[in-house]
Amino acid sequence: ISEYFDGTTHNYPRTCLFSVGAAGLVNTDNEIGNCNFYNFANSSSTFAIYFTTNNSLWNIHDNSFYMTLATSLSSNNSWGALSINGSTDGTIFVNNYIGGNSPQCVGSMSLGGDVSLEPIKFGTVTTPSAKNTVTGNTIKNISFTKTNSASGTNRMINLAQGDFNDVTGNDIENITGTFSGAAHTLRAIEIATVTPT
Repeated sequence: ISEYFDGTTHNYPRTCLFSVGAAGLVNTDNEIGNCNFYNFANSSSTFAIYFTTNNSLWNIHDNSFYMTLATSLSSNNSWGALSINGSTDGTIFVNNYIGGNSPQCVGSMSLGGDVSLEPIKFGTVTTPSAKNTVTGNTIKNISFTKTNSASGTNRMINLAQGDFNDVTGNDIENITGTFSGAAHTLRAIEIATVTPT
């Protein structure tokens, strides 16, 4: 699952897989496994997999997320593999690889310009009823630049909201940020208003 290349121009998508359900029509019990998501980077914040409302019990496992070519983002936009928002719960995100320029984080990935790096993000989650699992993932071999003059935080695993059953065995290494302007922070895992159990 990747870009559209017309032979001359690489046309990177903003999202490779987007899911939104409806009241009484929840997208549930779906599986995404053994896929390669690559060359996704847009002028807006970019996530390979993006969930909003009415999603439940997705199993996302053994996938690779990477960029085969160096690319640039602008305006402090985010780049990541997974973004969870809205009424989404019970997500299982295990044994995935994020980074490099080929499957399983082989090689090096370069994101230039003004990047907010957020490989795994559980954002604004409302009324969770099933626990999430984030285990056995590898995030490595990523270099990025951040030129925004305002200070900011780059979170490799951002657990802003939700209820978590297990967050263990994740490998985060060889992440290199080049910052300019105000002070910036690079964090491996950030836990905010979640309920880890």
